[in-house]
Amino acid sequence: AIAVDFYRDAGIWSAVIFTACFGLITLVPVARNRTLNTILKWFGWAPAVPVLLIAAIVMLKSGGGSQGMPGQFQPMAVAAVAGVKLATEDNPPRRHVGIKPGGTKPVSSIVLLVDESLRADYLDWTPGNPYTPKLAANRDRFINFGQAASGGTCSSYSNAILRMGPMRKDIPGTIRTNPTIWQYAKKAGFRTVYIDGQSGRIKDPSKLQNFMTTDEARFIDRHVTFASDVPTTELDDRVHAIIKEELTGEQMVFIYANREGAHFPYDKNYPAAKARFKPVMSETDNSMEARINSYRNVVSWSVDRLLSRLHLDLDLTDAAVIYTSDHGQNLPDDVMTHCSTVNAHPREALVPLLAMTGNESLKARFAKGAELNWNKASHFAIAATLIELMGYAPEDISRHHDPSLFVASGEPVQRFTSGDVFGIFSKKVTWNSINLNVSHLEPEAIDSVAITENESGAKPKTTR
Repeated sequence: AIAVDFYRDAGIWSAVIFTACFGLITLVPVARNRTLNTILKWFGWAPAVPVLLIAAIVMLKSGGGSQGMPGQFQPMAVAAVAGVKLATEDNPPRRHVGIKPGGTKPVSSIVLLVDESLRADYLDWTPGNPYTPKLAANRDRFINFGQAASGGTCSSYSNAILRMGPMRKDIPGTIRTNPTIWQYAKKAGFRTVYIDGQSGRIKDPSKLQNFMTTDEARFIDRHVTFASDVPTTELDDRVHAIIKEELTGEQMVFIYANREGAHFPYDKNYPAAKARFKPVMSETDNSMEARINSYRNVVSWSVDRLLSRLHLDLDLTDAAVIYTSDHGQNLPDDVMTHCSTVNAHPREALVPLLAMTGNESLKARFAKGAELNWNKASHFAIAATLIELMGYAPEDISRHHDPSLFVASGEPVQRFTSGDVFGIFSKKVTWNSINLNVSHLEPEAIDSVAITENESGAKPKTTR
């Protein structure tokens, strides 16, 4: 049901376009030579060849591999594969929430802030650093879990994991049948708000993304999208403003917000005048230095500028914020930045994980959890954490979800998935190991030098 709803529009249009184009191609002029006429008719099937080849690649790569393929054939190939899979797959119904929340809640406002393409090791917490100095100056405001592992390497899969909270031991089974985070919030009495800060990048801002279905969306009280004419440099400010607005209300609220963050191309997501590091990709060749500088600039604009002031803009006395990213980024130009289905590089899954709250008791619990899970946490612990913040008992939550961030993960080796997690293409999930206790920073990033002035007019310091 999830995939049917998600791919329906694309499948219909792909079929219409393919049928029309196929008909036009087959209407070849009639040749007087019968043999030549037969050959020309067979050539009418030529468009089916690339469609079949792309479909085969998608099958072999468990749903991936279509990126960069010819645009006139790729949608039809993906739609055909998805259609065949969905027609032959069982779609079990999603369960209702079978546990009861307690009468009291740790906080009355909960925010899950999901950034885009943000690498954990590009947030520098060293006081006076030139990259994210505002975050470093306010580091006492955050409970930092260190480097964490994302659920997947693609936005769609990672966000689905965050919203549906599957268990690692059976992701395809539990991600299809677990109640969504919205269902838990509604049963606990929370108003539910979804802010899609990336909606402006698609032609129809009302279109659901990241495997969200109409059935899931009916548990959302307010769904915020942005028109395509909103500059990408302003999207995260708009998200920030909506969160601030919602937290001033009297009703308990759960907010899930997707930020525009560091989405590629990086230079489009920050004002050119705010480029602190140069040269950048938009003004020079695609060198490693330029990619790192562009990436550092968007992190400075979108994350360091906004995230560092959350405690000033939001009243967190009775609220909790959990911040992470959907996935990381692999910056070398000879590999995919993310979304690899096989042999995914750890950088694709290297994400930050922070918590903020003004509730001193809850802050102490988060701090203890960060101590237990320093450089060991992952997305698979976030759903259980949110559900517990909604007032549900940990022993009830553990029946269908992995342990929360408040307890030790217990995972001997941290891992992340790549590719399909719904069991559509393969019942076996592709797992990748990630060592969160070592540096994955590119050598060029370690030696990078800022050559522009910062806001105070002084040359930023550099680290080597």
